[in-house]
Amino acid sequence: TRVSSALLMPLVRPAARLTEALTRAPAGQAEQANVTMEELLIHIGDSRSAGLIAPETTALIDRAIELKALSVRDVMTPLASVVMLDADAPVDSYAAVIAREKFSRYAVYRGERTNVLGILSVHEYVTAPSHGNLMDSLREPYFVAENARISDIMVHMREQGRHMVMVRDPAGGLIGMTTLDDVLKRLVGVIVDEFD
Repeated sequence: TRVSSALLMPLVRPAARLTEALTRAPAGQAEQANVTMEELLIHIGDSRSAGLIAPETTALIDRAIELKALSVRDVMTPLASVVMLDADAPVDSYAAVIAREKFSRYAVYRGERTNVLGILSVHEYVTAPSHGNLMDSLREPYFVAENARISDIMVHMREQGRHMVMVRDPAGGLIGMTTLDDVLKRLVGVIVDEFD
């Protein structure tokens, strides 16, 4: 899945930028922006019918437009289903979880699963000379609101070099997690499966 994300990134980035530019409504011009979007969709349909745009490219644009309206809640994994590591468990026991799940990063918690201490990179785990001070190398978790727009979060994730975000409800409670991989899957849909 991570290989597919890397392969598709050259397609995703232009589509996401195009969508952001075309769907950004200037202040006081919401109605004009809606008309522009309708015209865009008509042109896309006409171009597809004329064979000027490949069906796969059109599908990607359609999904990028759809992504604009999605919130983090729409692509997050509920907290109960998130694979996490217990900070109080023997650090050497993490190897079995990493081998089984094959993710590149894991949230590390202590006590309650809502108490996330940080994010552990598998690379950090594998290359650490000693696991004794591994907790000191955890990256600070990046928290976002569940109603934040995916298109905005993607920008922040790229700027901060983040691949994983922890999701909070309006009261500030931790309710889930999402990754850049989850967002890309939602964006490209079944196209991802062709690369797996």
